[in-house]
Amino acid sequence: MAFLSDLEAWSEGFDSTGEISRDQTWWITNELNQYLASLSLSDSQYLEQLGQVQNSYLDQFVDPVDGGIWLRIDGDTAAPRTDLKKQWEWKSGFHEFEHALVSYVAAAGRETGEVPLYFSFADTVELGHLDEAYTFQATARGIENLSHAGTAFQRVTFQGLTLGPAVTPVPVPPSVGLFLSAMGAMVIVRRRARRRDLS
Repeated sequence: MAFLSDLEAWSEGFDSTGEISRDQTWWITNELNQYLASLSLSDSQYLEQLGQVQNSYLDQFVDPVDGGIWLRIDGDTAAPRTDLKKQWEWKSGFHEFEHALVSYVAAAGRETGEVPLYFSFADTVELGHLDEAYTFQATARGIENLSHAGTAFQRVTFQGLTLGPAVTPVPVPPSVGLFLSAMGAMVIVRRRARRRDLS
């Protein structure tokens, strides 16, 4: 994936000619925005780019009329692909929600140092057993028992957010990079051969 600086957005990958596509896909954008938000907790060098991609996401992917997140954005027109389905369980119920959650947790962690999250625990939970705020390591500072319309729930306030194990950078041996580069080159060669055969 590549950052498209003129669009302030993430490319969806390569196009059929092997060039970096200017089109954008919701899933890649969600995942890379979340990773950048996570990194920005401990390194402010990512904040400017994070602001750019989050603004681009809100301006282009969010449907201001009917709600929801568009599946793809055409990189040449900056218009959403309205012919594609916007919602299904895996997309809306997981990735879009996760994008909102990680964006919120990282922003609150940076701005105030505290992040309130809401839970519905079946049993009593002690503060010492809460050491994660989603994928972030954190310290639970307090638990407040609440109720609304007969439903009990808890507000847990976390502080001291850091990158959790799920987003800890992992060193990759050079041989893996070489392998992935070779695989990418093979895909490009196949696409070009297929295009040549079709013409």
